[in-house]
Amino acid sequence: MAPIMAKYHEQAERNNVLIVLACGFDSVPADLGALHARTRYGMDTVKAVEAFLKFEGGGGGLSNGTWTTLIESLTNAKSLAAQRRADSSAAAAAAASSSSSSSSKGSKRLLKSKVHYSKTFNRYAVPFPTADPWVVRKSFALNHEPVEYAHYLCVQNIFWMILMALGFLMLKLLTAFSLGRSLLRKF
Repeated sequence: MAPIMAKYHEQAERNNVLIVLACGFDSVPADLGALHARTRYGMDTVKAVEAFLKFEGGGGGLSNGTWTTLIESLTNAKSLAAQRRADSSAAAAAAASSSSSSSSKGSKRLLKSKVHYSKTFNRYAVPFPTADPWVVRKSFALNHEPVEYAHYLCVQNIFWMILMALGFLMLKLLTAFSLGRSLLRKF
C-alpha cells in the first residue's frame, strides 16, 4: 500500500481521485469503526481509538489476499516501517500547521500499544501487527483530522500468547528467504 500511495498520491490529488488504501477483512471495519466513533462522539472529543479482535472458533481462515499481504509485509518490514514513519511525520506536521489552536498536548501519544490484560474481554490484548493502524491514520490524515488508532488481538492466556509469538517468529524467519516465501505462497 505504502509504495502505491507514494507513487500515485500527487497524481490522484491533481485528478481529485481518492486512493482506497485497503479493503481487507479488518481494514474496512477498522476505518469505518474509527469514523463512526469520531462521528458519533465528535471529532474534537475522540482523539484515539482502540479496537479489539476476538476469535470465537467456527472455522474460517485467511483469504489468499490476506495471506499474500502478510508474506509481503513481513518480507518488506523495514522499508514499510520507514515509509509509515515518514507518513506519520508528514501527517503530524500537516495537522499541526492546519490546526487553528495550539495543542497543549503537543505530539504526545495518547495510546501505548503494549500487551495488557483487558477486563472487558477477560483476555490478554496483544498489539496486532497489521497495516490497519496505518490505514486508519492515513485515512484521517487525508481529511486533516489526525487520530491515533491501535488494535489488539485478544488471547485467552499466556500459553496462547507464547504460541502465537513463536508462530509469528517462524513466519518472519521463512519470509527472510526466497525458498521460505515460495513455500508459504504454495502451501
